[in-house]
Amino acid sequence: NGGDDVLSYPFPVQELIARIQSLLRRPNNYIDNKVYLGDILLDTGNKTVSVKNSDVDLRRKEYQLLEYLVRNKNRTVSRCELLDHVWDYRSYTGSNTIDVHIKRIREKLNNKGVIETVHGQGYRVKESKASSALQDEQNQDHLQS
Repeated sequence: NGGDDVLSYPFPVQELIARIQSLLRRPNNYIDNKVYLGDILLDTGNKTVSVKNSDVDLRRKEYQLLEYLVRNKNRTVSRCELLDHVWDYRSYTGSNTIDVHIKRIREKLNNKGVIETVHGQGYRVKESKASSALQDEQNQDHLQS
């Protein structure tokens, strides 16, 4: 659990190394790859998205864009950063490429308000209190099973 990863400063370097090695020995299924945003589930292990248990068919770039925003939730991400991290810097992308992809994602998610436009700055996925409570509840269920 998260408590396994807390070290008080100052700490011996050997203890840090031992803890990192312990984390690396854990089975892959120990890590929960599911991110909940209200009734939207992003499964980063399987690269899938669902809304109310119905699969949402996202194209590869749409998924990558949504995943990047979710991994940076509660932080405004600029278009420039999105281009750097989601698109290959060598590929040409028009000025409205991100806007078009965001529009398609919103449509496919039934415009759940998950992706906010921050005028003049970029985009943000903001976790609501309801979605945070839902994720805590679902994580507890996962740990108990």
